[in-house]
Amino acid sequence: NRRFLFINRDVEEKLETWSYPDSQGVHDLREQLAAHPDISKDLVYIDTGSSGLIDTMLTTLNPRNGHQRPGLVLHNAVYTVYPAFGNLNNFDIKYAELDNRTGFPKLVEYRKLVDENTAAVILTTVGNPIGSAMSPYYFKQILSIAEEKMDVYGRFPIIFADTVYEDYRIDQSSRINPIAIARESGFTGVVVDIHSASKMIGI
Repeated sequence: NRRFLFINRDVEEKLETWSYPDSQGVHDLREQLAAHPDISKDLVYIDTGSSGLIDTMLTTLNPRNGHQRPGLVLHNAVYTVYPAFGNLNNFDIKYAELDNRTGFPKLVEYRKLVDENTAAVILTTVGNPIGSAMSPYYFKQILSIAEEKMDVYGRFPIIFADTVYEDYRIDQSSRINPIAIARESGFTGVVVDIHSASKMIGI
């Protein structure tokens, strides 16, 4: 018992003075990830899992210093973490109804739902849980709608592209690289590519 108490006191003393060191992440890994889309490593954010990443980005998007809840547009068959953290962060969530033939909402749904209050649109390029695969053309059309909304409201919604299951796409020639498509399309808004190493390694 004495030894146990001694260890506990020793640990307690260390905990009182211990803290995480200043950190900017793993530089080498961020540089390697940034090289593929040819962006600055300062634009690469690494988390311990996609759920933590989603929580961080939605918390950052909603600083809770305004009276109006920011809008978030999702489709209605999406990874449950998105609406969960959206609700926890007090977003006004709107759901785009799926087209049963394609597994994705009709583009008119996004034109209808994205308004001046929309902070972000979240797209899943290969569906989780339903497995439908978005075409590059469809993704480009979403960017066009964001451009239209910019012309009307003077601001872009951020486009979050969940590409976690792109490595499972059957036709890899139709693979979606959100940052590359945005550049090719001349899109001047913000596109965030969300990916997961665990799914890629699991193939």
